[in-house]
Amino acid sequence: MSASRLWYVLLAGLVGAIAGCSGTTLEEDSTFDGQWSVETLIADGQTIDLGTTELLISIVTTEAAVEGLTACGPVLGSYTLENDGTGSGLASFTMPGGAESECDRTDRSNRQDLLEVLENVTLWQQAGDAIEFSRPSQAQAENPQRGEDLLVLNPVG
Repeated sequence: MSASRLWYVLLAGLVGAIAGCSGTTLEEDSTFDGQWSVETLIADGQTIDLGTTELLISIVTTEAAVEGLTACGPVLGSYTLENDGTGSGLASFTMPGGAESECDRTDRSNRQDLLEVLENVTLWQQAGDAIEFSRPSQAQAENPQRGEDLLVLNPVG
């Protein structure tokens, strides 16, 4: 097992243990399990032009783990989703990072924006087959399901 994979497994286990002690219910709906493609990425109110860059996110619900694949290398972390019973709820990601490889400035910026958005989102909702993660801003209090930060994932395959 590689050192990065071991770190990923240990982190997921630690987060699971902490969540279990706090009384938080982890969302283990198999709907979230699998590989997702980033369709939309908005960071601090700015739509990020992904161009030809493909950003992939894998969600492992049984481990509350998230792994991303970018042109600059993997990103690893954990998540908590609380379901309010209507196909939406609270969301939280912890993204300590992952090894970054050589890549161009645009790909590096896209990777950093993805990490920042994941760290900042507080809400999720299912929209058809897609999952939307957002952070409401003070200016958008009338529509709390949208925020300055938005990540829309579509299933791969």
